[in-house]
Amino acid sequence: MSEELRKVELSLRRKLDIRLLPWVALGYIVNGLDRNNLNFAYVLGADDDLNLKANKGQPLADANLYFFITYVIFQVIGNSMIPRLRPSIFLPSIMIIWGLIAAAMALCQRMEDLFWLRAALGVAEAGYYPAVIYLLGTWYTKSELGLRLTIFTLGAQLGSALSGVISAALLTYIKPGGFAAWRALFAAEGLISVVVAIPGFWLLPDFPTNTKWMPDKERELAVDRLEAQGNQVKYTGYSFSIIKNILISPYFYLFLCVFPILNFLPAIISNFILALTSSGWNKTTASWMTVPVYVFAALTLPIMGYSSDRFKDRFYHSLGGALFSMILYCFLLVNGGNQPIWLLFIVVYVLAPMQSLYPITMGWVNETWRVDNQTRALAIALFNAFANIVPNFANRYIWLAGDAPVWLWGKSITVGGLAFLAAVIFTMGMLQRYGLLMPVDKDGKTALELEKEHMGVTGAEEIPIKVSEKSAEVPEKVEEKPDMNEYKVQVEEQKEDSKPEAKETA
Repeated sequence: MSEELRKVELSLRRKLDIRLLPWVALGYIVNGLDRNNLNFAYVLGADDDLNLKANKGQPLADANLYFFITYVIFQVIGNSMIPRLRPSIFLPSIMIIWGLIAAAMALCQRMEDLFWLRAALGVAEAGYYPAVIYLLGTWYTKSELGLRLTIFTLGAQLGSALSGVISAALLTYIKPGGFAAWRALFAAEGLISVVVAIPGFWLLPDFPTNTKWMPDKERELAVDRLEAQGNQVKYTGYSFSIIKNILISPYFYLFLCVFPILNFLPAIISNFILALTSSGWNKTTASWMTVPVYVFAALTLPIMGYSSDRFKDRFYHSLGGALFSMILYCFLLVNGGNQPIWLLFIVVYVLAPMQSLYPITMGWVNETWRVDNQTRALAIALFNAFANIVPNFANRYIWLAGDAPVWLWGKSITVGGLAFLAAVIFTMGMLQRYGLLMPVDKDGKTALELEKEHMGVTGAEEIPIKVSEKSAEVPEKVEEKPDMNEYKVQVEEQKEDSKPEAKETA
């Protein structure tokens, strides 16, 4: 790779890492604040004020369920449209809306008010996570994506840690002056989202083909390096191949089994505060105890993502993580589920890094459907939606607050689910290892075939780089652009050096 081309790629990646990645990660922090603060509000007094502890805490589970019903429905609708929208406008706008809705929860007088606002919050937040996953997969290559996805996802861990800090501070140091602590929690966390949203209108890129603040050379390199690995970059509209890649592909149904189980995996972590308070810990101490768990998870997630990128692997990381998590949940079944508190702490901390399996597997989805942008966007939304609705229906019966800290059914079902997860992941890995039944584009070509064609491996002429119309109108500027064909040769050399098995299962 020439020095000029290397500088262009370095500049491209630096701009994405400075402008795109920090904002979406910070956005996911406030997303986690507003979505996952119910357990903290429950501990801060909403259980009595809104009667959420009736019937063993059933209303608390219902409030979560109403959120995820609308979240699922509008997630699929929103992400099917994202290839035609501008992320730089769409993402900050929905963040402002959900921040205002979250702040309005401070005004609830009855549990029914909370139910309605949680449902509205689900509508507003629905588009954020899948749209960001899609956007990152539109800019970063396979060797860069795993780390960035885990950096983005660690925002949820930091958001939960921040909720613990705010909750403990409200109980200990801050006296809201007649305003109930749980109401102050909702108001503060909602308004934080509004503040974070505003810079996004200027910081975020759109897509490689239409980001106005990025130079032509960087945009064209962004397109070429993704096309060199078989990605479809430009929007081509909907076609029958989308239905074929979704409804006929076995990978769709296999991934549909994977993600709900991955969302069961951190259940004991999200319920950690309830486990502590039900074991006799005071509310302030229990709130503080949740903070280091989420911070530890945030520190370890990027390590797992980097490892996945470094070894060009999604399969073995996902399979190993599923089996390891299953063993940890088996320890929680000690003494009929009423495990000693020291064992609970050990399992929670050791399990924390396993939350990286979700973004790593989502990177696997990006790579499996990279051949078609519209299918990729729809698949991401469908998997994430299904992953959220199934556990939240189940949690109404198996992770009730009144059953803490035993949760025998919840722990037992999670063990069985993780064993099934490992079997499904193994099946997908074997299918992809031999290139069987892979998704295709509208011309019936797989990503691997497009990759070979783009690099000239099939013997056909190399596909030339298409310069923008603006560049074509000014011939003298074309000579100043780096040699894109040299980038293709570099990618081909890297492909030949990599192991076929790792490449095919990645």
